[in-house]
Amino acid sequence: MVENVMFEIDFQISPYVKNGTATLVLDFGKHVNDFLSSFVSYISIDEHGEPFLKILPYSFTPMFDVKDLLVQSGSKFGLMEHEVLSMHIVSDGASNLSSMGKRFFADWAICACHAIQKMSEKVLSPNVKNTFMYSSDELKKLNECSLLMGKCAKLALAVHKNKTSYDVCRNEMAELY
Repeated sequence: MVENVMFEIDFQISPYVKNGTATLVLDFGKHVNDFLSSFVSYISIDEHGEPFLKILPYSFTPMFDVKDLLVQSGSKFGLMEHEVLSMHIVSDGASNLSSMGKRFFADWAICACHAIQKMSEKVLSPNVKNTFMYSSDELKKLNECSLLMGKCAKLALAVHKNKTSYDVCRNEMAELY
């Protein structure tokens, strides 16, 4: 069964890796230990000629010798080292992943969501050395916006964690209208 899944993923990703249009998407996390989850993404064309984004699992590895583990994971899909290293890397802004991506892979880019998050944090919570550029009213408004964004994040997380009950409420509300 596992071999069939691995063969199917290899069958799907190989043409895109080999023609240079596949991207490795990396995300660092911590649960019990530090780990790196990675996916291969590419644009495919459906039977109607419409493009769509395809994302397939690639590896789930500890955070040691990341480049070597990514190459090793590629070999499980029948990919040669040079094919794995020819892929583009997208990750959060972690310095170890960005430097590895720039040094060993075709190129590296920061994930758009992480970039927006970092930009928002810097705008809403300016570095102490830059606060002289703002009036006290502006700093107060930035603080209020920062607190509001934090509340929105908590709300989004609560809705995400309680999707089932949220869907029930939403469906009940829809029936009222």
